[in-house]
Amino acid sequence: IPIKSESKRQIPGIIHGISQTGSTAFLEPTEIIELNNDLSLLENEEKREIYKILSNLTGEIREHSWEILKTLDILSHFDSQIAKAQWSLDYGGIEPNIIEDNYIYFKDIKHPLLAQAKGLKNVIPLSIEITPQKRGFLISGPNAGGKTVALKTIGVNLAMVLSGIFPIGECTTNLRKIYTAIGDNQSIQNDLSTFSAQITRIRDIIANSFSDSLILIDEICSGTDPAEGSALASGILETFLEMKVFFLATTHQSTLKTFALNKPEIENASLEFDEKHFRPTYRFQVGIPGNSYAFYLSKSLGLQDIVLRRSHNYLDVKHEEVEKAIKLLQFYQQKALQTLNEAQRERTKAKKIYEEYNLKYQNFKQQRTNLMKEAREEATKVLTSANATIERTIQQVREEKKSISQIKKEYETEKKQILEPPIEINEIEPTPIIEKENKSRQNNLKLEVGGYAQYLENNEIGQILEIDSSKGFATVDFNGVKFKLKTELLSAISEKEARKNDIRLTTYSENIKFGAASRIDIHGLRVDEAIPLIDKFISDGILGNIDHLVIVHGKGSGALKQAVHEFLKTHQSIKSFREGDLVEGGAGVTIVEI
Repeated sequence: IPIKSESKRQIPGIIHGISQTGSTAFLEPTEIIELNNDLSLLENEEKREIYKILSNLTGEIREHSWEILKTLDILSHFDSQIAKAQWSLDYGGIEPNIIEDNYIYFKDIKHPLLAQAKGLKNVIPLSIEITPQKRGFLISGPNAGGKTVALKTIGVNLAMVLSGIFPIGECTTNLRKIYTAIGDNQSIQNDLSTFSAQITRIRDIIANSFSDSLILIDEICSGTDPAEGSALASGILETFLEMKVFFLATTHQSTLKTFALNKPEIENASLEFDEKHFRPTYRFQVGIPGNSYAFYLSKSLGLQDIVLRRSHNYLDVKHEEVEKAIKLLQFYQQKALQTLNEAQRERTKAKKIYEEYNLKYQNFKQQRTNLMKEAREEATKVLTSANATIERTIQQVREEKKSISQIKKEYETEKKQILEPPIEINEIEPTPIIEKENKSRQNNLKLEVGGYAQYLENNEIGQILEIDSSKGFATVDFNGVKFKLKTELLSAISEKEARKNDIRLTTYSENIKFGAASRIDIHGLRVDEAIPLIDKFISDGILGNIDHLVIVHGKGSGALKQAVHEFLKTHQSIKSFREGDLVEGGAGVTIVEI
């Protein structure tokens, strides 16, 4: 406790110190000495107990040390991957495309540190393609124009790809190594100047790099005599070409710009400079070298005019010619870019017009499809009405025994009411019947076009209009109504006998039917097209006294077959139906009993 120095003898205890002024003494009273001793002992015991507990825990953990270290390693790796993924999400990283060939393609890449500092939208993107045909780039341009940043942007994004981090921009590559000589590595301790440090680094790069390498060199051979530096840089770049490595180098030396023009595998490139506003735009240009703008920059930085005028007098004439040529190239490139932009705008307009007319065309196609659908539905209605008229006519023939001429007259009347122009019935096929004795065999007459024939089923006589010998059918005119019949059911007769019978149709056989057949093929049709045809097919079969019908729908996906079966289940005239056996056509046909 603090007490005045003159009172320190009045209180028994231990003095631990005196203040600087000597007026205050710090004293530990005798009454609390024992208490402090006890406290000290307790603190020591506490430390020993803590050490004992930690020792026991350490012993228990030691048994699982390998698992713990392995888990720590896995968690570190996992944490690293999570960090990479999160960074890629935050800065819009794009998954790179890794290919087999040695090739680099960057599109709209950005330096990650610039993106962090200035924001993605405020960073000028860079695009470049390095191929075995164009494996080297020599980048020139003004000081503080962005050459070094361009090198670092390419190098950092490739390093990100090799590290498993999505680059900021599109990337396609297969390169596995990056070598750089960027920055001033001069060292007093190692006795290295700027030039010697760079040459030492280039020496190591040449010794270790292969065709899967990208080499980045900033201000190649710039720290020495310009003539010797240019010659040395040219030799280094030629060596890189022989090694088939990819490389980018920056320079201000006009000799190297000319060197690149004479090497088809090396491409000149530059960073654009806005002379009007006198500032760099940081836009990467391929194919054109850039000016250094040393005089412009010196003037903007305040260097005296007298110095600039004198400096111009010492400028080499050839150098001025090169600089003028570069300016001319830049001018023509600007013109070409303007023309390209105008062409792209015109292309955009043309594309918009094309899309408008394509939309109109698609609408027209849709309207046409709708009209065709409506026409098909209308035709189905007309066909259904016509079929009803035909069936009614057949019924009248059976019940009233009307003559052909009377039926024809009534039919033509009905037909005009249903459809304009009138539809001619031109094909009628009889059901198979037992072949009767052919009278033409008895009278030695042959079926001929223009001749006369008698139908053996009802003895009706008509004139032959057409004979299809290959299929065994003949088209016969019975008093104005045309039928297509099998020739085996016709008997040739003489004109005399035909005139004798006056070619009148008096009766119908139940086995003659309009369009009836025992088999129908619908495969390839849509369901809405097939079902009306099957409905008519069944009706014709009923009218023609056909007991069994065959529907050929094919196998396919089974949708048409299922639709046919669903329709047959609801048809009142169907006794049963089944899938065809192997001989009949298998799963591709359905046999119907009516």
